[in-house]
Formats: sequence, structure tokens, C-alpha cells
Amino acid sequence: MADQTGAMIALIPATETAQRIAVTGDGAVEQDELHCTLFYLGEQQELGDAERATIGETIAQIATQWAPFTVAAFAVDIFNPDGEQPCIVLGLGGPALELLHDQCEESLAPVLVPQKKPWIPHITLQYTADFDLAADYVDRVGPVTFDRIAVVYGDEWYEYELTGDLELVDAALTASVNATGWKSLPIADRDTTFAFREATDRLASRAQTVQQFASWFFYRDEQKLANNRNSYRLPFADVFDDGTVKLVPAAVFSAAAQLSGAHGIASIPQAQQAEIRKVIDQIYAQFQTMWDDPRQVPPWERPPSKSAADEPVKEPTVAAIEVEEYEVDELIAAVNSAGWSSYPVADAGHEWDAGAARQRLESWAGDDMTKFRKAFLWYDASNAENVTAYKFPIADVINGKLTIVPRAVNNAKARLSNSDIPAGDKTRVLGILNRIQRRFSETASSEEEALTAAVDTFAPPVAAFADPGFTGPTKLRVTREGDYHRVSGHIAQFGICHRGVRASCVMAPRSQTDYAQFKTGSVLTADAGLVAVGKITMETGHADISLPAGAAAYHYDNTGTGVAIVNVGEDTHGIWASGVMLPGVDEAKIVELRASPISGDWRLVGTSLELVAALAVNTPGFPIHEPQYAMRASGEQNSLVAAGILADETDCGCALTAAAEEEEERVTAAVEQLNAEFAALKAKQDEKAAKRIIDLDLPVR
Repeated sequence: MADQTGAMIALIPATETAQRIAVTGDGAVEQDELHCTLFYLGEQQELGDAERATIGETIAQIATQWAPFTVAAFAVDIFNPDGEQPCIVLGLGGPALELLHDQCEESLAPVLVPQKKPWIPHITLQYTADFDLAADYVDRVGPVTFDRIAVVYGDEWYEYELTGDLELVDAALTASVNATGWKSLPIADRDTTFAFREATDRLASRAQTVQQFASWFFYRDEQKLANNRNSYRLPFADVFDDGTVKLVPAAVFSAAAQLSGAHGIASIPQAQQAEIRKVIDQIYAQFQTMWDDPRQVPPWERPPSKSAADEPVKEPTVAAIEVEEYEVDELIAAVNSAGWSSYPVADAGHEWDAGAARQRLESWAGDDMTKFRKAFLWYDASNAENVTAYKFPIADVINGKLTIVPRAVNNAKARLSNSDIPAGDKTRVLGILNRIQRRFSETASSEEEALTAAVDTFAPPVAAFADPGFTGPTKLRVTREGDYHRVSGHIAQFGICHRGVRASCVMAPRSQTDYAQFKTGSVLTADAGLVAVGKITMETGHADISLPAGAAAYHYDNTGTGVAIVNVGEDTHGIWASGVMLPGVDEAKIVELRASPISGDWRLVGTSLELVAALAVNTPGFPIHEPQYAMRASGEQNSLVAAGILADETDCGCALTAAAEEEEERVTAAVEQLNAEFAALKAKQDEKAAKRIIDLDLPVR
């Protein structure tokens, strides 16, 4: 074969497996070059030293987690029969392949080039157009064992042995709620303290398998990798000095407190929370018997209030409050409350750009996430190694020093009530912001003072977020109503073809989730509590079309300026938006929003396209054809004109601007990619069905 110039990550079969499946003849792949490609990395010369270092370090780390594993080679197939490099391959399948592939993709996302979809795991046996040979290789099907993972740059192979203890997750781990793991554990003393972070570290070191590690937690998030410790919630055990793993009562009390509604635990669905409460009921019953204390009952079974004469339930002297607070901070979220008084403060007029500040902070902190954390008020402690887990930055690196920026503080306060962090954390963050603001100079600008005052009183009525009841397609409007600016209109109109797609008529999709992917925040209203909302963003471009839903939403949140919060829904005309301008938004941006149509961003979530963002733009993909009324002098309606419905707006005879052409090309590519992804998903299902009925004794094409 010719010298290779591409780069890839691949699984390498064990020597015994390679000997069994290797073939001979023209075009046959050499035994020591047999592999299953996980990811194509592009041309080797395009990868810089930093990217190579990241890839090598990541793969080396993953290799230390996985033990050699075996999958099934279930078919002999033909690839590219009418194209370049036709070949005969061995089709592979098994959960372990998908699990490892997902882990690598998640870990290497920043350096991966776009991949062909769907990923079809296989080992190429021979490059040939003599497809009759496929029938001779049927005996190669069967078990295939992989014991190495390689990073390949052209003809250079860097192999890493799989030396860990992670084995294929069995059916017992498919359940999200662990109902039985606690029953096999001894119970620690009643007053034993419990610290989530340290306990989880000890459990991870002690576990021999993923199954064993999972057995010490009440809950596992099935949407995350089973070998990712951040998939697990509510630990109830710890490792003691003699190596014994015991159930810790304080850990159970902490889990019960969270599930009782005192803090809430939004990361666990309500149905699973109910199942966990049933398990904890059983544990409390055992506590009653062990301690001869009938008052030991979980929080949800206690009376709502007690008289002064009632004796409270006796629980550990530590834990019930302190441990619960510690675990909530460490497991669900963490408020960074320390150190702010020691930081210098920038001038009141110092510019603030959150995206640029993040880049400087990443460079300043390097790989030290504890250092990176110092600039943020809040972070998701369960995902602390990911820069996207950090929210509300209020400091920047100025002259080499971490410095508080007043405009960042004001911005954080303006956004706080609409964020999706836990309510208890909002209160703590607000207190920190208030303390920091007291440090600011008395000569703060009137603009900043007005912003602070507006934030403190911001509580619009719930009616501002209700269905506007439009009688026809309606362009976005911004109107003054009392103390706030009302924002309402259609984001997209149903039954209208996307103007950027000329080859076919692509219409705005309907949501299958009540727009849950867009309404990720909440606002406290004056008369009806919290309402779920999303943001209208300005001053940024659309997210890259290759990004998944979460990353796309992150792009808008961190590169643009949120100017309005809105509820969204559907009526007979299209997707409506209804809400208010955010406090502190200046008049210039209000004027700009009035003049800007809204462009939605839909991403594939599961099997449906879901709205993840709404961006103010110059040229929307789905124009709103608002009825225009001609009136007589008396004020009576004279005629109704559906502007733009009969004629294509782009056929006006005028030349499109360069920006408009670029936008059209981007939208066309985005829609084509989404259509391709949908087709690929369907093809993958069809392929699986086809492989079940392939008869290799039939003549090969």
C-alpha cells in the first residue's frame, strides 16, 4: 500500500485475534496493521504540537482505565464497491465499542475534525474489487479482542496498552436507581462524619469494577458514560481505614434532605427521585430497629411543623445541617464565596467582554481548574474539569493579576435571577455580589447605579410571558408597558419555506419537548413565582453547524449579549415569543432589537429538531409575512395584503449583500447537514436490519 498521510485513533486487536482474522493475497492488510478506526484526525501535517500532545495525553489516560475487551465480528461486508479503494471488511458490534467511542469523542471534542456519520465499526481485511473473496472469509466472524489503542500519524504508530480494570457494563447497571447496593454493606457509627468529595475519591480508588463503584450510589445518570464518575449522584458509602466499605448514616441523611425539597436536586428526574425515596424509607426503617428509635423517619414523612413540647428526632451531631450543606455545594453546585476581598478592583469604566475574559483566564490558569475557578462565582462541582461548568465570571487578568471588573459584577447581578442555578445558590451569590459592590467607589457612574437599582426591583408580571394571542403572523415588537419593555412576536412562521434553501422547501419544525432546550432559565415574576424562559441574543454570529445542542447554546450564552428573556410556544401562525427586555439594557439596543428580525437555531436532539437559541439578525431564514392593512379615512379596513407571500423576496432584482449571501450559504449548509444527519440515523437503523438478514451463501455483489 502507498504511504499514508492521514492521522487517526484506532483500536488494535490482540495478537491471537489478528492471527485468526488476517487474510493473504493482493491488497491484504498486514497482520500488524489490522485495526478498527475510532476517529479520523485529518491530514497529519495539519496537526500542531499542542494538538498532538492533547491527543496523546488523552488517549494514554483512557488506556489506563480500560481492560482488554472482546466484541463480536458478526458479518463480512463490502465497502465502496463502486468507489475508490473498494474493500472487504469485518463488521463489528457491541456496547463496549460504543461506550469507548463516546468517551473518546467527549474527551477529544475540541481537536476532532468533523466525522462521517454514522460511525460503523469495522476492520478492513483486504483492498480488492474481487468481491467473490468475501465468501472465503466467513470463518473470520466471531469474537474479536482488543488490547491496545493507537494514535497514528501517517506511518507512525503510537500504541497504548489497555491496562485498566473497566469492563463491559452489564445489564445490572442499566437501571438509574440503585435499590439494593446498600443491603450488603455494614453500617458505620451513627455520628460518623461524611464529606462527599473525599468519599467519592476513596470509593473510586477502592472499586475493582464499574459495577462495584455504581453499587455505592443511589443514582446514575443513564445519559452519561458509566465509567464517568460524574454520572453518579447521592453516594451513601465511604471507605474506612481498614479498607472496609460501609454505609454512612450521615450520607443517607444528606441524600434524604436533598430529596425532601429543602434544596431540590434538579439533576435527577422526578420519577427517579420518588424511587430513591422508597429505598431511603427502607434504610430509615433499619435505623429505627438498630437504634431502637421509632422517631427515625425520613423528612417527607415528618409532620410539617412541631410544637415546642415535641422532642425533635435525634440525628448525628455532625452532618444533618453541615454535611448536607457541604454535599449540596460539592455535588449539585458550588458557590465560590472566598477570596474576593483580596482582589484589586478595576476602574468603573473598564470594558467587560465575557468571552475574551474566559480565554485570558484559561491561558492564565493552564490546566489548574482550582485557579480558573477563582474568577467565577458559581460552578457545577460534578463537572469541575470542564470549563463550561463555570458561570458568572466577575474577574479578568489585568496586568498579570486577577482583578474584579465592576461591569462584570453588575452584569452578573442583572443575569442572576434568570439563571438556571439552584435557588439557594442564587441567594448566596446575590449576597456576595452585594458585598463586592459595597467595595466600589462612591463615584460609580449613574449608568451603573441605574442598572443596580433596576436589577433589585426587576419582577415583571406573569402576563408578560403569556401567549400573546396573535391573530396573524406578527413581527417582533418592543413596547413600553409601565416599568418594563414588553417583547413579543413570532420567531418563525409555519408554512413558509426557509429562504436559504433553494433545492427544497424546508419549514420551521415544531417542538416535541415544549421548547425545553430553549427555555433553560427562569425569571421570578411579581405575581406567579418562577416562569421558564430563554434569551434573545444580539452581537454574535450563529454557532457552528457541527456543534451539538448543548455546545450551540453555550456559544450564544458566552459570545453574545442577552437583551431579552421570553417564553415561547406555538399558535396556528408559528412560533411565538413573549417576554421583556432585561434590566440595564440601554436604549440603543432596544432600538436595534426593534429593527432586527429574529433567527432561530434548531439542533438535533434525539430524533427531532429543537430550538436552542434565538438571535437578532439582519436577514432571518424564516421571514415573517405580517398582514398589512390599508384603511379608509374613517378607520375602516379597506384591504388585506399578505406581503411577500406571492413573490420570493430574493427575486426583487436587487443584488444581495456579501453578508446576506454568506448567511444564505451558512443556512443552506446547516439545513443540508441536519437533513443528512437524519438520513444517516435512518440508514443506520436500516443497515442493522439488513445485516440481520444477509445470507453470505448468496452470490456477492
